[in-house]
Amino acid sequence: MISIKNSQDIAKNARGAFDKKFSNTFKTPQDFLVDLTEEVGELTKVISDKEIRKQQPREGDLEGELIDVYMDLLWLANHYGVDLEKEFINKINKWNKRYDFNLKI
Repeated sequence: MISIKNSQDIAKNARGAFDKKFSNTFKTPQDFLVDLTEEVGELTKVISDKEIRKQQPREGDLEGELIDVYMDLLWLANHYGVDLEKEFINKINKWNKRYDFNLKI
């Protein structure tokens, strides 16, 4: 299983590879945010088609859109220096205290 930290490292390397291969890649946080919004829209369409229109998505569509959203989140986190694994643990610990949960990390 891959950790969130490893995912962030891989995403950082992927971002560098995209930047080398394509000259029109994202340069600003706004570029990342626009792409994230676009990917969330595509995910929304897949889920809406499945849940509202009762149409089965093509194999891999849901998974592919979820990963696209995840990658954009990783790129944004990397851009701002956010350690998602650390913040995930912090969030679970807050929920455990606030809601009297006993979620194991």
